[in-house]
Amino acid sequence: MRDRLFIRLKADQESVEWGLINSQDSTADFLDRGSLLVADIVALAEMAQSNPVTMIIPSEKVRSFKVDPPTKNRKHLEKAVPFLLEEQVIESVESQHFALGDFDSDALLSVNVVSKKFLTDLLATLKDAGIEPDELLADAACLPVFDDAWTMLDSEPVLVRQDKDTFWSAPQSMTKELLSWNLSNVFEEEQSLTQAMRVFSAKDKTLNIESVAGLALQPMPIDDELLWLASQDTDAGINLLQQSYTPTKKSSSDLSQWKLPMMAASFFLVAALVYLISDIFILKSERDAYRQQALMEVQKISPNITEERLDSKIYEISNTYRKASGGNGKVSGFVTLLDKVYSQINPQQVKLEQMDYNSTQGNLNLDVRATDYQQLTSTQQALEKSGLNVEMRNARDNDGSWTTRLVVKVN
Repeated sequence: MRDRLFIRLKADQESVEWGLINSQDSTADFLDRGSLLVADIVALAEMAQSNPVTMIIPSEKVRSFKVDPPTKNRKHLEKAVPFLLEEQVIESVESQHFALGDFDSDALLSVNVVSKKFLTDLLATLKDAGIEPDELLADAACLPVFDDAWTMLDSEPVLVRQDKDTFWSAPQSMTKELLSWNLSNVFEEEQSLTQAMRVFSAKDKTLNIESVAGLALQPMPIDDELLWLASQDTDAGINLLQQSYTPTKKSSSDLSQWKLPMMAASFFLVAALVYLISDIFILKSERDAYRQQALMEVQKISPNITEERLDSKIYEISNTYRKASGGNGKVSGFVTLLDKVYSQINPQQVKLEQMDYNSTQGNLNLDVRATDYQQLTSTQQALEKSGLNVEMRNARDNDGSWTTRLVVKVN
């Protein structure tokens, strides 16, 4: 996992609190944090450009619904859902953005609704500041989901999540009334008598809701409200940035930590490609020119490398790249296969038409052409004598020439 910039638009909609969360440790923590006025949010631009950005907005701006859709085609649903909710949404559906979630076990579709004007104005403000979020969620949609209980965050306003698809917020002064109203609806639908609720709070004195009938409370103290929110799994919520609001960011990944390994990988691939072309496609007399080109590329990251040490350095870059990308070190090296294949294939007799390398299995797949079948079998035998495992697939005669695929790997 990568570090992530977490921005929370506060209830006043004029300020934010933010934290750069360290997602690489087993216990989430902030590397940096602070509070800003929205007018000063440009101060986060540099951090936002080098890290994925999660932004949460007040749940009072977002309404959650479930609909029974006529289709599961997402494109058709984008057009149909606004009309399915037309009677439940007070405003004109043309003025609202309908973000689609997942289907539940009853085939009902979860939908979040937010004002297009609010969303457009917010994103324009962020864009002017050089910030583009990768995901935008309601703050109550960040609360954890439990099968046996509702979830409440004792804040101002109070946030409540009844299930994966149903959430709401309310001022503390109205929380009791709204809890009673929602409980009565649930009791009527499910014929239940009580409802458990886990109440998370960073306060010494928690909200007094013990008198709400039918509610069984379980206090859950937390140390830091923002850190607790930022450490939750946001995949359970609906990203409001979809359809016409889909992010244009090329990547939400933090590539900075991979910069050097990726440079090494790119130079390795250039060097390996040049090496392959010089060894298989081109006559040996031209090989020195390609080795010089490979040497120049490798010297960009290791200036002191000489031609005598070029091969060993290519192997080193290859290993570095495999480790950086999570390789387990068991795959046969690309360059090792190239060296062994080159020593046995005569490019004047066997023409290579296509090649691909399966790094997971350590296979080098060669699509080759020869004037007769005997040249193909001789090549296979020569490769096997050099210690390689070679399988010939789909050999066939094509108007006087023979083609096959040679699957090569180290025994």
